[in-house]
Amino acid sequence: MKTVTILLALFAVLAISPAWANKILVLESDGVNDFAAGRTFDGGKTISVPAAARLVLMDERGVAVTIKGPYTGVPGGGSGGATGPSFLDRLAAIVKSPTAGDSHPAPGATRSMTPVAVLPNMWALDVTATGSACVRRGEDAVLWRPQPRPATSISFTRRTANAGAPVTKPWRINDPTLPWPNELPLDEGTSYVVTLDTSTTQHILTVHVAPTTDSETATLDWMASAGCTAQAKALLSDMGQRKIVEGRTVSSAGIFEQ
Repeated sequence: MKTVTILLALFAVLAISPAWANKILVLESDGVNDFAAGRTFDGGKTISVPAAARLVLMDERGVAVTIKGPYTGVPGGGSGGATGPSFLDRLAAIVKSPTAGDSHPAPGATRSMTPVAVLPNMWALDVTATGSACVRRGEDAVLWRPQPRPATSISFTRRTANAGAPVTKPWRINDPTLPWPNELPLDEGTSYVVTLDTSTTQHILTVHVAPTTDSETATLDWMASAGCTAQAKALLSDMGQRKIVEGRTVSSAGIFEQ
């Protein structure tokens, strides 16, 4: 009888526990020392964001919310779909990757991690960095370069045995972007050597073509898995600005559902 009573009490506790108590990932943190970018925590716990401070959070479904203090409440968050806790673990590695020019990298970032650029959008390809380049099938790819932006030319060559002659395009002064040359189709898994005339360094871009999907969360997860770190961070930044909660105290409602 005692065992039955204990089990009934346990079921009662589970029944009143909030359904949205799930894993939450901190995407950005400004002025909240206990919640550094890249940290995960239980969404069923009460958190506090001081006045003038800010947190950007994401739940297991890929829903992002910006909290502007003062705020005290239970963030909540949901689970479901093809994402879940492992999805947030993959994103945590992206969030912790250092950003070029950032003097305060997230805890967990190491000197061996190459800083990534802050891209203007998720589909911009940084020609000053070697690595994965995520593109959309049937869409024109756009190249991007950081400051300074002198007048230069840029050449492209397939990294294959029969690469053929390089394709060279002019890049006007102060222009941040340039279309990918039509002469070189972007093929899945193909690497291209990219060289700016104003630099002695060659960079290698390895192309990954995005699967067709209407799910932004699926695209984000794919980018993270493909190694398109800077592009994934650009998408995360955009997603985090769409829903904002501010000036709330002692809230028991999950902010992700509003």
